[in-house]
Order: sequence, then C-alpha cells, then structure tokens
Amino acid sequence: MVTQAQPIAAVRTHRFDKDAWGERDFGRLTFEGQTIVFKVDYYDTNLEFGSEDPADPSMMARTVTIMLVSEH
Repeated sequence: MVTQAQPIAAVRTHRFDKDAWGERDFGRLTFEGQTIVFKVDYYDTNLEFGSEDPADPSMMARTVTIMLVSEH
C-alpha cells in the first residue's frame, strides 16, 4: 500500500529540467507503476494572487499540487 508520504518524498527529490519557457515548476515521474504529475505555484503571502516577486521569499508562499495522471 502506498502512503501519501511516499510520493511526496519522491517529488521532494525530483531533479527538474527546464521546460520550453525556462521554468522549473512542473514535473512528471513514475512511482509504484503510476505516473504522477506535480505543479509548483507561487502566491502572495495571503494565498490570494500570484506573487509579485516569486524569487523573494518574503513576498511569496509556495504550493505544490500532486496528482495521478489517471485522476486528470
């Protein structure tokens, strides 16, 4: 049985490749025979809007969405 902690640990150690736009905010990996995708988003500190400066930790909050491709 796969626990939630196992795919989260796999995402934490994922090595990003730059995408066509030079971003490193999306990943895909196979875990226990399942394809997992994840997306990193950067919000303002109130989690209402996109951060004005995602490079400044005092101006952003990071979120990660993880899901099975089969759930999409």
